[in-house]
Amino acid sequence: MKPKIAIILTGGSFDKEYDALDRAFTIGNGAVARILSYGKPNVDVEIIPLFQKVSVDITEDDKVLIRDTIEKSATEKIIVIYGTDAIADIGKDLASIPNKTIVITGALKSQLIKDTDADFNLGFAFSSVQLASHGIYVAMSGRLYDWNDCHKDMITGIFLEKSL
Repeated sequence: MKPKIAIILTGGSFDKEYDALDRAFTIGNGAVARILSYGKPNVDVEIIPLFQKVSVDITEDDKVLIRDTIEKSATEKIIVIYGTDAIADIGKDLASIPNKTIVITGALKSQLIKDTDADFNLGFAFSSVQLASHGIYVAMSGRLYDWNDCHKDMITGIFLEKSL
C-alpha cells in the first residue's frame, strides 16, 4: 500500500504569481500541483488549500484552522506550505499535536521563478515526512530542523540552527 501524505496550502512566496496586467504579485495555489505533475511521486497525495496569505498576515484564527485541519485529518504524515518569515511561529502552535509527522516548508522565491528553492524544498519535505518520527519539523535549506531549533537568516535567507 502506498503511503499517504496530506499537503496543507497556506500561501507564502511558494505560491506567488505575477499578474502582468495589474503589475502585482498575488498568491495562488497551483505550485504544489505543478511540482507533483512532473515529480510523479509514488505516494497518495491529498492537497488541502486553506487560504492564500503571506505568513506575516496569518491571524490567530488562521493558525487555529491549520491546527484543526491537521488534528481532524486521518493522515499521519502532513506537509504544511508556509511563509518562511514565520515558520517557527506555526511550529509552536502545532507542537502539542500527537501521533503525526508534520513537516513545514516554504520558499524564498515563487515556484514560478527560475532560481527558486520551492521544488527542492517540497521534494526534501516529501522525503523528510516519510522518514522522520512523529513530531514537528522545518525542512529548509537542505536540512531538517526541530521546529524550535532554527531561524531564518534575514540577510542570506538560509535557515540555520538557533545557536548559530
